[in-house]
Amino acid sequence: MVVIKHLLVILAWLQAAAINSSISSEQACEGHDGAAYLQRFSKESSASLAGLETTGNCDFINEGNCEGTNGDGDPRCNSCAPSAAVEVIPTDESERKRFPDGKLSCGTSQNCITQANLNFWKFRDANDVQICTGNQVCNNNWKVKNVGAACCSGDSVCYTDLVFEMGQDVPTGEPVATCTNDVCCDGKQTCVGSSGSPPTSQFLGTRTLSCRGEGTCRQILANMSKDLYCSQYSGVGETGPDTCSSSSNEFYFDNPTAGSEHCVTCFGNNGQGVICADSTFTFDTVNAQAKMIFSAKNAGKQATVTITSGCLEINCATGTDTCVDLVVTKNSATCHCTGKQGKCNQISGNKAGGTGDTCPYIDDDNPCSFAATMCQTPSSCCDGLSATASSGSSNSPPDCVGQCGCTAPTTSTTTTTTTTTT
Repeated sequence: MVVIKHLLVILAWLQAAAINSSISSEQACEGHDGAAYLQRFSKESSASLAGLETTGNCDFINEGNCEGTNGDGDPRCNSCAPSAAVEVIPTDESERKRFPDGKLSCGTSQNCITQANLNFWKFRDANDVQICTGNQVCNNNWKVKNVGAACCSGDSVCYTDLVFEMGQDVPTGEPVATCTNDVCCDGKQTCVGSSGSPPTSQFLGTRTLSCRGEGTCRQILANMSKDLYCSQYSGVGETGPDTCSSSSNEFYFDNPTAGSEHCVTCFGNNGQGVICADSTFTFDTVNAQAKMIFSAKNAGKQATVTITSGCLEINCATGTDTCVDLVVTKNSATCHCTGKQGKCNQISGNKAGGTGDTCPYIDDDNPCSFAATMCQTPSSCCDGLSATASSGSSNSPPDCVGQCGCTAPTTSTTTTTTTTTT
């Protein structure tokens, strides 16, 4: 038995190393020491071993309740995998078309872990939301389509090869989808993927993405029709560095409506790490009206910004080395730099020897003639953080269910089609 047990541990170790890849070489080189690496690897190896021993009772998925443990003490919905390329949930359509509380809630520790399965879950109704909270929840290839809104909060939540595809599909005869399709990530190492191109963790069809806390939103691909908010201040944890910062980050802004506005804010503690650094930001909207605010140490450092057409304002505000070596490709668009002239001069192309007109400084509070509300009122439904906040003292955890405008579910009073509104 001892030999068999050791073999299982070795198998789990190999499985974690081969399929999770949660600690990439880039992460190891960006401020994570060896002890932290071993600690995380030990945790995830244990999760893999648990996956070999139990399926975690997948029936809880239909109930929308993947929190805590099942009767055997194992995490609910651990190693549950779709049986087809796309499996619709809840699966028992004759009994329920929606999750009872309008959400699939994954919580506590190591819940909703798929373990390298490439198939997708799909919400039957896009008025339902995905909630992931706790420690190492919604990890390892947790992939879901047709999500109304999503909130990830905690430590290493929505981590490693996760895909959320937001949607608007509803069953025939059901109320139209009213969710805002926002994604909110809050905590430590939340909404993180593996390095590569494209990154393996993806947030697709998102309206607005909000990222708060240490190491949040790293090594991900996200496309948004509206805004991106990045802050080192967390509503559920401590302030920390490296938010929205990775050379593997790909943030795309595309809206079918020409002239649409996009706001990107990067706020943090001037003494901690980096924010919105090294990442790629691409504005593909026709005649995009885009504003980016960098206000923290190393904010926007060595980032790459591309805009196809329209007007772009880059505000290089407070913070040591803000906008240093930021690269702008403006194509047919106009680009203005506001804030501190000395910091604007640090943009690549604005430096001595450069063209000088890549995105020149202008002494104008609104050079693109944006609406007065531009970047003033947060568009993220589930984010308690003000777009102009300088501290995290008034933050609250994200609330997808209460704030994202989804239609309330109906509850069957019998096994017939009789329903009552809740």
